[in-house]
Amino acid sequence: MVTRAFFNPVPVLTSSLQQIEGRAPCPARFAWPTRTSLIEIFGSDEVVNRVLVSLMNEAREDGALLEQALASADAPLVMERLHRLVGSLAFVGGADLERHGEQLIAQVQVYGLVASTPQLHAFQRNLQVYITYLSRL
Repeated sequence: MVTRAFFNPVPVLTSSLQQIEGRAPCPARFAWPTRTSLIEIFGSDEVVNRVLVSLMNEAREDGALLEQALASADAPLVMERLHRLVGSLAFVGGADLERHGEQLIAQVQVYGLVASTPQLHAFQRNLQVYITYLSRL
């Protein structure tokens, strides 16, 4: 599910599958939520605070477990953690990272973990940027 309720375009990611398959990636513009848009969705500033704190804690934990899964070359665990992150990101409007995570799950299934490792590390870096952005809302 992709949320389209956000209107602050921010260029962030390129398609990992395009890079792996040798096609030139196209820079994309994505919309990240604003505090106002999150309040409109969740109903109050207090609820937004709770949601953001919960999301950031879970994303940090899942990100750390994703790193451990990568270090141990555990493809099923990598896909499980990506799936959890994708769900969390969809919940708060991280549509660009959500799509990227979905692509990575498919990429790991098709090409394997070793071939996907550079894109997985890029996803983790972008995830950190997004978590930092959310922490400042």
